[in-house]
Amino acid sequence: APAPMMSNFDAPNRETCSVSRERTNTPLQALQLMNDTQYLEAARALATKSLTDYNSTEKRIAFIFQSLSSREVEKNEIKLMQRVLEQHHNHYKNNETAAKDLLSHGEFKHDEKLNTAELAAWTMLSSQILNLDEVITKE
Repeated sequence: APAPMMSNFDAPNRETCSVSRERTNTPLQALQLMNDTQYLEAARALATKSLTDYNSTEKRIAFIFQSLSSREVEKNEIKLMQRVLEQHHNHYKNNETAAKDLLSHGEFKHDEKLNTAELAAWTMLSSQILNLDEVITKE
């Protein structure tokens, strides 16, 4: 039997060979990607790298987006992601407990030198980009 996560993504059982898999997109898959510890850690790692390696919001967004989607981000997408980032930042700036809780999951420890609210906001943006259909399916 496949792992439970693979069942959510319609992975075939290992009893027969499957040449290609059906493409599906269900709310359960999105829920899995948004809440799985490994995906959260991957989002936090991307957020950490973007905050330490780049000095502007646009460059950070471009790095995260291109790393995950394998294409350059468009200007209108940057503006949208900046608004989302600002909402997350405002939330975590006003709720430090939630930011610390978000950053405490998993084995990958966050960089203590980085601002907690900022890292949490960038982690959530990275998680949302990681959950895009074009990132998941790459077709």
